[in-house]
Amino acid sequence: MKKLIVYGVVILLVCSVAAIALVPGQDAQNAAMTDACSSIIKSRMKSPASYSMEKALISSKELSGEEREKKIDSLQTDALREGVRNGLFTLKSAEIFVDFNASNAFGVQLKGLGKCEYSIFSKDWVSLESVIIDGNSLPSVDVTIESVGNKIDSGFSSKLKYLEYKVQGKI
Repeated sequence: MKKLIVYGVVILLVCSVAAIALVPGQDAQNAAMTDACSSIIKSRMKSPASYSMEKALISSKELSGEEREKKIDSLQTDALREGVRNGLFTLKSAEIFVDFNASNAFGVQLKGLGKCEYSIFSKDWVSLESVIIDGNSLPSVDVTIESVGNKIDSGFSSKLKYLEYKVQGKI
């Protein structure tokens, strides 16, 4: 009987790890970007404890033509610009729209919409470009400071976060 229970637990563990490992890298990266965006929005609330993300919409695309060249020219270093032009890095753009609920300073529950824009250079290298909360843009200095604490990759924790969001119906 003990062996049966042990085998059952082992099989359950193996299935759980396999489910997490089979999450595609792009989905894991999207979940990490969504989590970072949601964290930044939450940190800007008057009552962060009341914040809850209801739904997130993720839109990513490969840049091409004039749009790609404009983005490359806006990159901060020559090495990065040359790396993208020579194909060492990809250049994709992603927008995350977060529908959320939060209380204002008077305790009234309000709905809001946040938008985060990212540049994606590889599966483990993403740059947060801008954050807009209910039509108000965060200054670029605040965006830089806020993004430092949020790791965005396609690793195990991001895959687990993707499964959590998927089960909750948030993405």
